[in-house]
Amino acid sequence: MRNVRRLFCLGLFVLSAIAVTPAPAQQQAARVALVIGNANYPDAAAPLPNAVKDVTAVAEEFRRLHFSVDLKKNLRKAEMQRAIDAFIGKIQNDTTALFYFSGFGLQVGRQSYLLPVNAQIWSEADVRRDGVSVDALLAEMHRKGAKAKVVIIDAARRNPFERRFRTVAAGLAPLNAPVSTLVLYSGALNRRVDERSSGDHSLFAAELLKELRSANLTAEAIFNHVRIGVSRASNGAQVPWVASSLLGEIYFGATPSGAPAAAARKGNTAAMHYLGIAYDRGHGVAQNRRLAAEWIFKAIKAGSLFSVKQMTDNPAAYSNQFRRQLQRLLSEAGVYDGAIDGRFGPATSSAVAALAKRAQAAR
Repeated sequence: MRNVRRLFCLGLFVLSAIAVTPAPAQQQAARVALVIGNANYPDAAAPLPNAVKDVTAVAEEFRRLHFSVDLKKNLRKAEMQRAIDAFIGKIQNDTTALFYFSGFGLQVGRQSYLLPVNAQIWSEADVRRDGVSVDALLAEMHRKGAKAKVVIIDAARRNPFERRFRTVAAGLAPLNAPVSTLVLYSGALNRRVDERSSGDHSLFAAELLKELRSANLTAEAIFNHVRIGVSRASNGAQVPWVASSLLGEIYFGATPSGAPAAAARKGNTAAMHYLGIAYDRGHGVAQNRRLAAEWIFKAIKAGSLFSVKQMTDNPAAYSNQFRRQLQRLLSEAGVYDGAIDGRFGPATSSAVAALAKRAQAAR
């Protein structure tokens, strides 16, 4: 007991000596986003099943990442143009500007057009008249001096318009992206994407939402992870396209970038546990209970008796969402087969001890 008490005090001392540093200066600049989900197209047999749910969740995630988000759903052409004009009007020289669209899109003349719900498409001219050119949108974002331009498009799905004239090409076209641009399409260039779901969202949005919660990853790395995850989950049938002309790294989320992260990467278990607390409570970083659980899970695996003691004797000091995430990790590690309910009873405590014991035996 005396050794545990000493370790507890040592842990508190180390944690008090470490401070989560603010996000890089780039992250403190203005961050604006326009997120549009168009699902109710009268010419389609039925509303798109995931578009509105996807954009609602994506908008909420980017708000958590400290973007000022304008969420719009089922826009007609005039409404869509007004939303874009308002979005462009918010962009300044230090702005990270993000545009997300889920709905129908068409490729005409090697340009991609995003369609409002009232689009009347019978010819190429109709596409240019009723659609919104992604290239033109990017050009406006660049003209306003956005420091970084991020475009995410989920619009390569099969649509009711493409059979009306023969000159339309499949999927979406590559973009003429200006400097400092990062682009993610839900599918490969010139390829249609079949509607695939994963839980409550499309496969693409589900992977994006998961990766947006990753720590210490650049935006470009997150997009590449989305590409790999979607490709694997669809057995190669859907492979998102990523393109970048960025001149530097950008991050979506606030990431601990100083002493705690550096110490944790070097194996300091007190730093790992501290980062878990920081993410659980949202101290100095965007609150993220999954990352909180991952850090403390790593601390236990790395031999932290302090973390074991906290999880077995003081779990009520941590959020229920955190506790559920840790139970999931313990289950995935094969040491816990109980309910994922956030209740830390004997079964969860035994699982934490078993993980620590297994880690100790492996060293």
